[in-house]
Amino acid sequence: MTNEALAQVERLIADCKNRIERQREVVANGFQKGHDTDIAISMLRALEVSLSAFEKHRQFVLDQQKTADRR
Repeated sequence: MTNEALAQVERLIADCKNRIERQREVVANGFQKGHDTDIAISMLRALEVSLSAFEKHRQFVLDQQKTADRR
């Protein structure tokens, strides 16, 4: 794995965090206006799962780099 792979996963994590923040705003606004927020909350949960997966992938990339550095 290269530094490019790490940079890519860092970009994905940052993008996902931004999407989560925007989705939290959607949920809050919908809730305040009395709208059904089930779908918005479901989307928020899916984004949070994606973030967790990206963070695990980042750790995998870092572990691969450490392994390669030891060789």
